[in-house]
Amino acid sequence: MSTSFYNFDHYIEANEKRDTAIRTEYDKTISRVSNILIIYTGISAFLVSICKDFFSFPFNIWYFTALMLFGILFLISFVYAIRFLFPIVIPFLRAPKKYFGELRSELEATLSNESELTDDIKERINQQIKNSYLEELKGSIDFNSEVVTRKQGYYNKALKHAIFCIFPFIICVIFYLSHK
Repeated sequence: MSTSFYNFDHYIEANEKRDTAIRTEYDKTISRVSNILIIYTGISAFLVSICKDFFSFPFNIWYFTALMLFGILFLISFVYAIRFLFPIVIPFLRAPKKYFGELRSELEATLSNESELTDDIKERINQQIKNSYLEELKGSIDFNSEVVTRKQGYYNKALKHAIFCIFPFIICVIFYLSHK
């Protein structure tokens, strides 16, 4: 099937599909928060006991190192998780009446000096309305793509640091259980 790239309808259809795919990807990305929360929940079971008992043990450099490494990695993960969860306003397209009512009326008034519109003028108005819609759609897609990419990056960094902090946490749990 051959498509003309001079055809605005093709551009509009392709960009509407792309916009829908990006919004779906955004929803999938945000729904992954449960993976990070599972790790945080597992860590929180022993976190208070480990931190409390750190001050009652005789000083152990390995325990101190593991606890500091855990704390740093956990803090980094937590900061990225907060940035991941921080709400962002996703732009939506203007209401259709903006294009079919207001913009069309403005263009008709501007382009027509006569009381009746010719087919040529109607076609020019139609193309300008489509172009205006397409520009807004492309702006929305660009912004949403950037948001999805940024949110995915925050999620990946939060999850990666949460997983990395499990290893020093396990060492701290072993120290805690061996001194209990």
